[in-house]
Amino acid sequence: NAYHVGVGPWVAYALSGKFKSTGQSPVGVKFGSSGDFARLDYGAGFKAGVSFSKKWDVSLGYDLGMRNLLGTQGVNNDGDKAHTKNLSLSIGYWFK
Repeated sequence: NAYHVGVGPWVAYALSGKFKSTGQSPVGVKFGSSGDFARLDYGAGFKAGVSFSKKWDVSLGYDLGMRNLLGTQGVNNDGDKAHTKNLSLSIGYWFK
């Protein structure tokens, strides 16, 4: 068995989006300095996993956004903040 760990930066750019509340129709999201949400996001990623049988890889990862995604307009009037948080599990098979 071979263990691996990783840490590093990541960057994301929003192309489009929709917001939906319970019982309401989806609404288009406005991005940028005049919108409700920031288009650019960035943060740090952490990953740990194990490879075994020379064919399989299982990893658990976590991404933590460092930027407040709520823009200066609209939904951020109360000083609220929103950050990306992502937990992932990946299972891979090596074809050799």
